[in-house]
Amino acid sequence: MCRRGRPFRGFPPLHAFVAAFALLAFAAFAAAGAEKRVLLLHSFHQGYEWTDSLHRGVVEELLNSGGKEIALYTEYLDSIRNPGESHEEMMAELFRRRYAERGVVFDAIVCTDDDALVFLRKRGEVLFGDVPKVFCGINDFTPERIEGMTNVTGVNEAISVGETIEAVLNLCRSTKTIAVVSGSRRTEKRNLELVRWIAPSFGDAVEFVWLDELEPDVLRKRLGELDPESSAVLMLTYLLTPSGRALSVRESMELITGATSAPIFGCWDFLLPHGAVGGKVVHGRSQGEAAASLALRILAGERADAIPVELESPNRYVFNAAMLRKFSIPEALLPKDSLLVNRTAASLLSNWEALSRKFFFGYDLFAENVVPMLLIDPDTGVILDGNHAAIGFYGYPELRGMNIANINTLSPDEIAREMEKARRRNIRFFDFQHRLADGTVRHVAVHASPVSIEGKDALLSLIIDETERVVAQETLRQRNLWIAVLVAVALLLQSGALLMLLRSAAHRKKAEKALRESERKLGALFSSMTEVVALHDLVFDAEGRPVNYRITGCNAAFTKSTGIPKEAAVGRLATEVYGTETAPYLQEYGTVALTGEPHTFETYFAPMDKHFFISVVSPGENSFATVTADITSIKKAEQLIEAKNKELEQVVYVASHDLRSPLVNVDGYSRELEYSVEDLLRALDDESLAPPEREGAIRALLPDITDSLRRIRGSAKQMDALLGGLLKLSRLGRAALAIGPVDMNELMAELSSSLQFQVREAGATLRVGRLPACRGDAVQLIQVFSNLLGNALKYLDPQRPGEIVVEGRIEQDRAVYLVRDNGIGIAPQHQEKIFQLFHRLNPSESEGEGLGLTIVRQILGRLDGEVAVESAPGTGSTFTITLPAASKKGE
Repeated sequence: MCRRGRPFRGFPPLHAFVAAFALLAFAAFAAAGAEKRVLLLHSFHQGYEWTDSLHRGVVEELLNSGGKEIALYTEYLDSIRNPGESHEEMMAELFRRRYAERGVVFDAIVCTDDDALVFLRKRGEVLFGDVPKVFCGINDFTPERIEGMTNVTGVNEAISVGETIEAVLNLCRSTKTIAVVSGSRRTEKRNLELVRWIAPSFGDAVEFVWLDELEPDVLRKRLGELDPESSAVLMLTYLLTPSGRALSVRESMELITGATSAPIFGCWDFLLPHGAVGGKVVHGRSQGEAAASLALRILAGERADAIPVELESPNRYVFNAAMLRKFSIPEALLPKDSLLVNRTAASLLSNWEALSRKFFFGYDLFAENVVPMLLIDPDTGVILDGNHAAIGFYGYPELRGMNIANINTLSPDEIAREMEKARRRNIRFFDFQHRLADGTVRHVAVHASPVSIEGKDALLSLIIDETERVVAQETLRQRNLWIAVLVAVALLLQSGALLMLLRSAAHRKKAEKALRESERKLGALFSSMTEVVALHDLVFDAEGRPVNYRITGCNAAFTKSTGIPKEAAVGRLATEVYGTETAPYLQEYGTVALTGEPHTFETYFAPMDKHFFISVVSPGENSFATVTADITSIKKAEQLIEAKNKELEQVVYVASHDLRSPLVNVDGYSRELEYSVEDLLRALDDESLAPPEREGAIRALLPDITDSLRRIRGSAKQMDALLGGLLKLSRLGRAALAIGPVDMNELMAELSSSLQFQVREAGATLRVGRLPACRGDAVQLIQVFSNLLGNALKYLDPQRPGEIVVEGRIEQDRAVYLVRDNGIGIAPQHQEKIFQLFHRLNPSESEGEGLGLTIVRQILGRLDGEVAVESAPGTGSTFTITLPAASKKGE
């Protein structure tokens, strides 16, 4: 991709939809196995706009390409607020104790700005060893800046002064004077020298006024003398006064905007939020992304010394939409491919149809996704877009343009706070109540991610309806509390009857009748309840401490749920009944029995492999009653939701990562194609060339043009395959199921027959044992076992004859099937990842999309089934599939 001395380097940021899905990226270094440690060393302090911009670029690029296996350590030298050798020595001592003494070894160091590079040049090898180093934000890099350093590369930072001055003259055509503002920092002086060197090239087109190294009062006065109609300000940063006072970007920009109403242009992106119009700016985020990209190459095995320093600073035209409106500058005058920031929601909505197609790569995947999705402006709460699923879920005919405050039941202030948390990535998952068009309120889980569209911040929110689960849990809790109260009242009535019996012999018969009536009612209550009810007395040791409890009564639901007959439970200790070393939940039960305070809790009871919701009350001294509901089915539903969320995360990762590679190739080779066309036009226009020479020059360009077109088509096919795979999975999740008993012997016989040719071609044998029947969808199960057997054939070991065995058995109420092969096997670090979207063990050696095992897990999840793998490289793999067993009657 490098020709004629013009290296193909920086790429523009991904379009908004792909960037949106970058929130949950998976590890890119799975093959390496071990976690990679990266130190991010900043020159300045957290909260300093430039540093924060660099930090975002580094962090998001690392997350996009390998976040789960990269441990990122961040340090700030804070050199603006604490200059000098003594502070530098203190930081070196801190790093020595924090890292060197604890044996922390880094795989790469990324440093930002000049001070951090100087620090590493002087002290890096002593503190961290010969660790590969990547720099960015280094002003006007020369090789002398890294003289004496080894294993280092990086990204140059150079301001685009000429282009920014040209932008001033093109956008503000009445400008006759440009006032150049600069401070007293070393880099500020160096940048001023660059402007002074470039200024003469503009001749008489504009007059330059030099406002450098002035104290604030003097600067304010000089700026106030400018004519706003014919002047503009070129801000080179004013962060240090001649008297040594340090200013923040906000403070310096407030000084300038308060002193003049002339438009202010600059060469850094961090000036724009404070009132600058814009320019061709040093883009901190792009600098950070470029540096992180080099670091990822190093982590993948390249030496830093072998990677050339990127001398072309990744600058770009960025403008503040609010300032363009203020100074009546038409967007049509902006340079091509300019980025606009601070756009309003209204301006986006006015042209949304075009913007959505332009910036939402794979927009159909958003629009047609079965999960409701909203795109929200966090500043105003306006809904910029909603997909078809969201429109169907909420029922509003026009979601676009509505305010989320009309849907979310929180107050506007609470909504604003929650959206700010999502925008800052402090929280990504929320539980809300949303109001539908018909007036009903639904409990929803919201997964929100910040995105950027045309420079405007937005939130992409994925909506999951959890109303049934929430309502079921609350209903169960309320019902169990009422049951517990009823049990307590019944027991109190029984106790009262006993007291009456003891107090009055004359009323004995009446008391006995009342007691029998109470016992009858209590027995009826016990026998008719579907919840498990049991009565217990604490058992104490010699020192008066609870050590066990005895079951004194239980209802029929106890036997139905636990399988333990009433006769085997009543009168016996809990440890004997449940077969445990200690009495289950003795601490919780003992507290209730001793204090009388009721208690409720959820638990998983391993001996029965069940989840329970338990309410405990104390009907009398040292005794307690439990009302227990089996919530295993609810927990399975929650696990299903969690599994769906993981599937969604995989889609997120594919959209942000796997789609990025072909998109980058298309962008890169289209640029190469553009260069070739330029050369072609020059050859056609060059009249000094004779016809044979012109033909030769043109023919010399044709191989590059053909190669670029071929690679662009290949990338387009790759993107089409990825999107097709995602849509295939989406359709699979919506397919109707026909659940019923499935004769697996018949199914496997049919499948074995269809695979005879492939098995014979592979030189393998396929043996199918006697298989139990299960409950499921026969069509879907054919796809499951077809994918598993296809993988077994694909990954046979060429060093020995292939053997594939399918066996089955019944375990309790589950049908278990084993698909075993003696193929090449799967390394431990890949055994979970093989179920992820588009994951392939040997992409260069096998065909396919990498969807087979993802489809297997998705289908089995819908059929209340599971799949797991056991494998070792060189010995083969065993896939275990479990499904609900068919009843003996075949029901």
